[in-house]
Amino acid sequence: MAWIAASIVCVSAGFALGVGIGLPGNENNREVNLETTRNFYGVLRVNELDDVYDDNGLKRELIHGRIQHGFQYLDRNLRLWPTTYYGRSSGVGVAIDHHPRRTNPDPDQRTLRIGVVGLGCGTIAAYGNAGDYVCFYEINPEVVRISDQYFTYRQDTAAEVDVILGDARIEMERQKAEGKPQKFDILAIDAFSSDSIPMHLLTLQCVELYREHLKPDGLLCIHISNRFLQLGGVVAGIAEAIGCQCVFIDSDSDSTQGTDRATWAIVTTNEDFLKTPEVTGAILSSDEHNERKIIWTDDYGSLWQVLEK
Repeated sequence: MAWIAASIVCVSAGFALGVGIGLPGNENNREVNLETTRNFYGVLRVNELDDVYDDNGLKRELIHGRIQHGFQYLDRNLRLWPTTYYGRSSGVGVAIDHHPRRTNPDPDQRTLRIGVVGLGCGTIAAYGNAGDYVCFYEINPEVVRISDQYFTYRQDTAAEVDVILGDARIEMERQKAEGKPQKFDILAIDAFSSDSIPMHLLTLQCVELYREHLKPDGLLCIHISNRFLQLGGVVAGIAEAIGCQCVFIDSDSDSTQGTDRATWAIVTTNEDFLKTPEVTGAILSSDEHNERKIIWTDDYGSLWQVLEK
């Protein structure tokens, strides 16, 4: 399949370019390595540390190569804080907290079905309420094991949680073929901040597949934070091609909350969501991410198109 070939080429290019979100220096942190493991997908490390940059006590972090894939505070009162790129002011946080279903007058209608591509520590499960359903798609079995062993987001949440092991696109295509559309209210794609960019998860055809697993008023949230690649134009281009609106939400880092600066794109036709005051106040007013719209397809896409100038 064309998209498989594109993905393989992209992985090689990603490592060559060294793209991703690098870790800050932590020379002053008191850090203990709990585990280091390697498989086909790379090296994973779990560290326990007392970060000098906040006063929230011990935390555990998951590192893939040199990229942090989330952390969790160990204090029982802080364990369900959504940290790193998933804080309350982040795009995905705004989407979950302010989806119109959350404020429905009927309590039975306030539940959400949330899909997430990329497990990490399982942080997004922190948003789950009783009656919610959260489904993670994760390709690396070691990430699933580590998430179970060292982090408690999935165990602590009030929501029902599933993990589907495998390539997210293949698994969603299987679900579609079996006549099992997931009918997500929110689908978060968190696969583009690492050392390699899986382009097959951000093509026109793949976004169309995502939409088949979303409710008509669903929100597709794509995490596009990256130091070297500007992916906003790709998301905006594809959104325009499929007749959806695309908005961008930037959030700043806040050491008191354990959050990092993040950029999320939200693709939707849900006007009620887009008109919510908390949402309109968070959306970027500039066209920074819309300057050049690009459409990647299963037949063609290039990282050179999105390199930061």
